[in-house]
Amino acid sequence: MRFILVRHGETFFNKIGLVQGWVDSALTDQGIKQAYLTKKKLENIHIDRCFTSSSERAVDTVEIILENRDIEITREKRLKEINFGDFEGTSDKVFVTLNSMEPDKLEKGFKAFDGEDKTDLIKREVECIDEYEKLYPNETILIGGHGVSLKELILYLTGDEIYKFDPNFKWLGNADVVIIEGDHLNYHIVEYNKGNK
Repeated sequence: MRFILVRHGETFFNKIGLVQGWVDSALTDQGIKQAYLTKKKLENIHIDRCFTSSSERAVDTVEIILENRDIEITREKRLKEINFGDFEGTSDKVFVTLNSMEPDKLEKGFKAFDGEDKTDLIKREVECIDEYEKLYPNETILIGGHGVSLKELILYLTGDEIYKFDPNFKWLGNADVVIIEGDHLNYHIVEYNKGNK
């Protein structure tokens, strides 16, 4: 199987430095431009299906990428970004400051802040991948998602391979693309494209 994992383009919240997980924010003009650049990068790659986070920023991004292709876009709540709990809609600076003061506190996630732990996030995402493997073997599936959620999925499915492509990797940037191949939840990265390059 092949999965094409795409993070949404830049949003208004990205632009002004606010945390967005389950809260949503519209794509900026730059985000729309990034989605069109990603569309061009993927134009010669066959895609059988598309599943995307139900958040509008992810849906809008894959709609642009799949323009003029006869592919149904299925919204999937289990592919949403991690729930940042009390951090939703707050300044990135608050999150960064707390993380620098107590790095171990946020390592597992945000359950202590009425959000979601990374194990919960990975469980719901892996449920999707497992289902897609069984229902659509040997197909190429586009998945629209988010920075943290896709990072955790990539690490779970491919181990630390992403660091061979980018030793300083923290999470996917806006409109970044990672293509993985494999099966039985055992995948390897075949391509990593930065959205802004």
